[in-house]
Amino acid sequence: MNTDVTVRDAMEREFVGVSESDPVRAAAELMFEEGADCIVVLRGNEPVGVVSSRAALGVVLDDEDETPVSAVMTDPEPIVESEMALVVAEDRMRSEATPWALVVDDGELVGLLTERDILMAATLTQEELRADSQEGASADGSEFGDPGGNLPNAETNGGIDSETYSSQSICEVCGSLARTLSNVNGQLVCSDCREV
Repeated sequence: MNTDVTVRDAMEREFVGVSESDPVRAAAELMFEEGADCIVVLRGNEPVGVVSSRAALGVVLDDEDETPVSAVMTDPEPIVESEMALVVAEDRMRSEATPWALVVDDGELVGLLTERDILMAATLTQEELRADSQEGASADGSEFGDPGGNLPNAETNGGIDSETYSSQSICEVCGSLARTLSNVNGQLVCSDCREV
């Protein structure tokens, strides 16, 4: 991933927010309507927690109508700065074992960064790198000033053709590589899973 990409470049500026006293069932309905994987719990403008779709589902399945959001929310960690390099934010999310991070700018909440945002940024970065490398091709068709046009291929890469995999993404349902994914119910899925 390009280290020049910042959290601000990849984050979602719109996120779903609720207060601590809101019922979990209402928060779950809002999460479903908005297609969100989590909800930010706010006290005024200050983030005080996060509720995952899994935690909300547990309350809804137990049929507990009056449970407040504060009973199931987790700490709002990690919190990352909007100008932080995306790779650093990704490492922090990984070390906290969470699929999201709250994004602040001068201490004020400005967005939400999810694993999906990071995947999308990596995909876009790969496409930009390919476009840049194609622009760098010389008149004889060779790239990067290699007069013989000897670029890494399947034979020199241990049998793996890097071009085959660079334009593919991972289906969130079955985990297979696919050239095209569609957004179905908030998940990026391949054509096989879309038809199920």
